[in-house]
Amino acid sequence: MAWQSLPVANRINDSEWLFPVIESVHITGLAVLVGTVAIVDFRLLGVVLRERPVSQIASDLRLWT
Repeated sequence: MAWQSLPVANRINDSEWLFPVIESVHITGLAVLVGTVAIVDFRLLGVVLRERPVSQIASDLRLWT
C-alpha cells in the first residue's frame, strides 16, 4: 500500500492550510527539543546556570524535552 493513497494523505493534499499547520507544529517541536537539550548541555559545560544543579535543570525541562 502506498502512503499517498491513505485517506489522511489525501486530506492533507486537498487542504490549502493543513500541511503548513502540521509543518509549523513539527518545526516548533524540533526547536523546543533542540533548545532544551542545548540548555542542559551548556549547563554540563558550565557555560550557563552555574548556580543550579544539572539534575534540577534536567528535571525542570523533562516535560518540554
